[in-house]
Amino acid sequence: MDEKDEDLARVYVAAQQTEFKSERWRALFWTHERVSYLTQYLPNKAWRVILLIWAMDQSIKTIQSLSAGETENLLARKRGAILASQSFSAVFGKTV
Repeated sequence: MDEKDEDLARVYVAAQQTEFKSERWRALFWTHERVSYLTQYLPNKAWRVILLIWAMDQSIKTIQSLSAGETENLLARKRGAILASQSFSAVFGKTV
């Protein structure tokens, strides 16, 4: 984990807390695109960023965004490795 991961997670959380389709939301939308890119090309880094986001904010908006977006995409690509990780169980439980 590095400072850039933490910065991305912080700004992602800020984006989730803004009004949908507002000017600020549009300005911060790049965070969603960046995490999406990570899930496709750097899945281990994506998982670290998702865990950082989760640690920073467990609001309904963020949970919905992560579970119906980033985590879903990541599981589609790296299901076995992610489901086997202890961090997945800690965040989502063992019922998946």
